[in-house]
Amino acid sequence: MTASRKDLLRIAVLDRGPGVASADLARIFQPFFRASNTQHSTDGHGLGLAIAQHVISAHGGRIGASLRSGGGLCVEMLLPVKTPG
Repeated sequence: MTASRKDLLRIAVLDRGPGVASADLARIFQPFFRASNTQHSTDGHGLGLAIAQHVISAHGGRIGASLRSGGGLCVEMLLPVKTPG
């Protein structure tokens, strides 16, 4: 993506949960991926972040994840902003 920073909308979703193993950060965007530390009683099929990545990429944006200091996860989305005109 070649947009300047002022042409991007940044959305960050932060939590204080158990986080994700650093080795799994890139893999959480793969369809059906479930981290080994995922509770067996957790609902879902591992599609949400894969769908988000596909949709955001189709709109010229990007999504990534990082670990928060003190625990938890940060998922950051960068989306291009179209100005009227």
